[in-house]
Amino acid sequence: RTREEGDEKRQMEEDLRAYKEQVRQYRLQLDSTADSVVAREERNREAKKGLRQKTREINAIEGERARLAEELRAREEEVEELAEAVEEAQDEAASAKEELAERSRLVDRLEDQLSAAEKAEGEQRSRVAELEAELEEEEKEQEALTAEYDAAIAQLKAEVRSRGR
Repeated sequence: RTREEGDEKRQMEEDLRAYKEQVRQYRLQLDSTADSVVAREERNREAKKGLRQKTREINAIEGERARLAEELRAREEEVEELAEAVEEAQDEAASAKEELAERSRLVDRLEDQLSAAEKAEGEQRSRVAELEAELEEEEKEQEALTAEYDAAIAQLKAEVRSRGR
């Protein structure tokens, strides 16, 4: 679109130069003519009409150029606003990415802690199982000793009874 505006501007400038050249030629014709004053005045009036028409056209072209320049400024402002919005979005994305990375590191630390806790729990369960096995063994030994003591006491009682008779 900017290329079209540039092409239009160049075309306007070429037209303007052409119009100026025509005006210059009109003036040369007026200066060099040897026609009668009436004919010269008639030509002058016609030239002035053409000049006024060309001036109106030039003014219209200048007005269009000014409008296009204003439109270009407005679009440049829009582009600038969009560039700022893109920059803000990129900053937000970078911030979100950084936050995501921090959360990922936190999750990794929590997973490591969980693994360590699970390992410790497994070790504690193994130790509890060992202690339970030891306790069962000690209970069996205690039962065996109790049975042995009961048998020894029963034997002693029997010996004491047999002596007492």
